[in-house]
Amino acid sequence: MLMGWVVDGSRRAFSHVKGDASIADVVAVGLAAVWVFHTAFHATGKKSKTTKLRGPKSNDPFFGVSKELFRSADMGGMYEAWAKEYGVAYEIPMICGERRIQLCDPRAAAHFFSKDTWSYVGIKGMKAAVARRMGKGLSYGEGESHRRYGSLWFDVPSPSIVFDVRKWVNYVSLDAFGIAGFSYDFNSLNGKPNAMISVLDSFAAGMPRSAFSVAVSRTPELCDALIDNANASRDTGENASTGDQFTAYATSLRTLLIASYETTAITMTWGLLELARYPNVQNKLREELLSFGEPLYDQITNDFRYLDAVVQEVLRLHPSVPELTREAAENNVIPLLEPVQTKSGEVVDSIVVERGTILSAPISCINLSDAIWGLDAKAFKPERWLEPNGITTKAQEVKGHRHMLTFGDCLRSCIGKTFALAEIKCLPSEIEFCRRYCRWQSGTFVLEMEDGPDTKVELSRGITLRPKVVGEDGIRAPLRIRQYKG
Repeated sequence: MLMGWVVDGSRRAFSHVKGDASIADVVAVGLAAVWVFHTAFHATGKKSKTTKLRGPKSNDPFFGVSKELFRSADMGGMYEAWAKEYGVAYEIPMICGERRIQLCDPRAAAHFFSKDTWSYVGIKGMKAAVARRMGKGLSYGEGESHRRYGSLWFDVPSPSIVFDVRKWVNYVSLDAFGIAGFSYDFNSLNGKPNAMISVLDSFAAGMPRSAFSVAVSRTPELCDALIDNANASRDTGENASTGDQFTAYATSLRTLLIASYETTAITMTWGLLELARYPNVQNKLREELLSFGEPLYDQITNDFRYLDAVVQEVLRLHPSVPELTREAAENNVIPLLEPVQTKSGEVVDSIVVERGTILSAPISCINLSDAIWGLDAKAFKPERWLEPNGITTKAQEVKGHRHMLTFGDCLRSCIGKTFALAEIKCLPSEIEFCRRYCRWQSGTFVLEMEDGPDTKVELSRGITLRPKVVGEDGIRAPLRIRQYKG
């Protein structure tokens, strides 16, 4: 009877769409019909065993809070505010009546990541979109299939120069990936035009979907060239990649190339912006770098304590992926570090999730939560990583890399984490010692915001969230670099 009402209601809704109606009208009516059907379907379904959690209400019956989240400049802050009001696990209304559980609790997040790809899997619609654009690589596989996949150089003729840091870290990231992984030099830093830069820049530019698809469709030929080059630099015969193995490499490489380029470039951009915004941090870092002369790789990755602290703080404050959303593939029980109150008023220290439940771990919220990291959680404070009690007891419950979820955790931990950390740590030292390639024959560099340390930086939403200087066109993040006089 209810389904008959839905069908009849949808028919009556479409009967009002005349022949001269706009496409927008047809789409709007179609979406309304889908929403009615979706809501009715859930209303007639069996009673869910998932714990009924409290959460924010929405005045928008179709979009829920999804538009607010999408438009927010601080999505993590919204999640944190709701966690303070409703507890560390709560429910939010999303598009088409979907209810999503947010896990802002360290113990719940640890459980969530530990069972990712097995108990919690990618949402089918999102996975299909990823497969169409990037192939069925590392980000697509679940469970057993996922396990198997298992010089910023300038010619500076004047006392200072203003450059777009976003553009140059893109080149650093791409060249490092090609040289270290495939013995292939894209020569981006030397100004050599190449097809890969135009493809990868589409991720940051927020280009139209059609143009984005055309750009991404060019990645297979570029990935094939990388693999051919890597094979040519190795022994032939048994070590060469052929057949299905080659296809698997090429598919996964598309994911690795796009993901590593974009996320590492975002982190390096934030790192240089923070150094420019905090001259005292930059001065301490410069002193440490210069105390080693021209450091070796092992020294950069292991012996620079303050550099390590700066990098960890940038990773904590600016995760390149703000949240991870999954669908429960089986019934489960999620433990909580902090009890929460359910809709019925019961206080529980674990929540039950039924198969099909949508859950999310808001990484940016957990990384910056006052309740987890203390009252200075939003401050850029590298010293917290050096002080005896700088990391709070609650933050130590977070099981990811250095008590952060920036790189994910467990099976979904970033496969390129070690390389990314080395690349990020090498960037400041490359800036300090690139004087050998410049007209400045002595001294080091100072990075400054073009309009001073108080220059505002905001997030630009494209395929990912990129930092940009407020008032600049596109996603520009200009910095001034000048010679350090001491």
